[in-house]
Amino acid sequence: MFCALGCLLPAAFAATLVHDFYLPMPEAQIRQTFTALESNVGTTLDSVFSVVITGDGTVIYYDQWEDGYETDIANPTQSTTQIWGDGNNANGIPPGYTNDPPSFPAGTVLTLRNLIPLPRNPANLLFDARDRMAATKALVVSRAAWATTPGTVLAGAVEVTATIDYGTGYISPVGQDMTNGLFQYVGLMVMAEQDGTSVTIDTDGPGATAPFTVALNRGESYLVNGGVKKGGSVNATKPVQVNLVIGHIGAHYASDWFTLYPTNQWSGSYVTPVGTAANGNATFVYLYNPNASAITINYSTRVSSGSFSVPGASGVFQFQMPQNSGARFTSAGGQKFFALSTAGASPSSDAAYDWGFTLLPEDGLTTEAVVAWGPGSSDGSQNGSPVWVTPVAATRVYVDYNGDKIGPLTDPRGNKYDVHYDLGALESRTIFDPDKDQTAMRLYTLDGTLITAAWGEDPAVAGPGNPFLDFGTTVLPFPVPVLKKTSVLYTDNGAPGLTVGDVLEYTIEVDNKGLLPLGNLAVID
Repeated sequence: MFCALGCLLPAAFAATLVHDFYLPMPEAQIRQTFTALESNVGTTLDSVFSVVITGDGTVIYYDQWEDGYETDIANPTQSTTQIWGDGNNANGIPPGYTNDPPSFPAGTVLTLRNLIPLPRNPANLLFDARDRMAATKALVVSRAAWATTPGTVLAGAVEVTATIDYGTGYISPVGQDMTNGLFQYVGLMVMAEQDGTSVTIDTDGPGATAPFTVALNRGESYLVNGGVKKGGSVNATKPVQVNLVIGHIGAHYASDWFTLYPTNQWSGSYVTPVGTAANGNATFVYLYNPNASAITINYSTRVSSGSFSVPGASGVFQFQMPQNSGARFTSAGGQKFFALSTAGASPSSDAAYDWGFTLLPEDGLTTEAVVAWGPGSSDGSQNGSPVWVTPVAATRVYVDYNGDKIGPLTDPRGNKYDVHYDLGALESRTIFDPDKDQTAMRLYTLDGTLITAAWGEDPAVAGPGNPFLDFGTTVLPFPVPVLKKTSVLYTDNGAPGLTVGDVLEYTIEVDNKGLLPLGNLAVID
């Protein structure tokens, strides 16, 4: 989950696989959501896609939407398509480089940032939404944007998932029929992966509003500009990605973005790393029940545990997080549900610090996380947006500030890192890079303990206006595969039992999924 098969495979088997993205949330549609909330919104958007390279030797293919997509992105024929990381300047040089490097080291950050004037002129090739990007190894990607007027106080950011994690069925866990002011506006953006995708949208789910259908080709996006109620649904004939936008109308300024996950990826247990801020500015978790009947949710935090009931038929429960604590939420009967969080969202001050993120299923967590984009402020002068991390059990969390495995300390496996923290179960820790930018930060454990992380503004540290960033993202778990190799005696050429010269038949499994079938032979020497 949350990772293409290619990033689960050992490097020797993954060289020909492509990790594929369509960059979401077109700038013109983002501005439409902003103008639904505020009147003073400029027509130039500062648009950012941040890409962290997680493995040495990664090659990236970048396909511009403006002149149509490649038929086969791994074998491009258009002159506008760029290939980065193969050392060939003739087919593209990545932004920020004078020459195309022959290889990217792990931890390399590529920042695709443009000022996008609207209306968009497709004759101008820019790094923006709808572009397609693919790679030979796993990438960690974030998307952020804001209008240059009024700046980063009205902005959003989300993690970007690869096409392997797209789906055909989505449900909005929140809606404009909720009483919280942050949900006065709820909209959806739907982007298709393939041509000829038919998308049926029902803004109120089982309610009285009739559904409608739109047709999308690959890379095309449709905006539902408000009016979405809890239980609103998106059903497509082919895989799509869906982003949720919420906002407080006329609050000067309050808007949050979320990446939604297909209903077939929903879980019965979630973990969140972000507690209420040290100054008391509240963080809330919203738990959505798609089941016909009420479900009981058992919760655990650093300071308490208990249970509550979430009503059936699109019921939502609001849970306020304690300070300095993450939380685990598990349905008592194993029923699937969905959850998201708004941070810095005290009703009396939601405009100053609010941001949101989607909770991750516990069974999707790993022992490592990498931050795709994590600046402390828009101009680099301040650091008000740390990484928030929580382990599911007591453990030591190692931090490599720049993800480059260069630091003053050495972990038990011989890797370099910068600092570590010994944390209790579900303890929430905010981590600030001294250089005021958390981008590419790598967090990990070595004892098998799972962690969950998010990046976003800390209301106890950040100021209420520019240059601080009123947005944040989920930090997706980095794939850490469990490899298992099994074998049987195929030919016994010597004495009974395993001896030199015998032939073994073997299989290699990754996370209990057979990737090399029986029939691979090896001679014992």
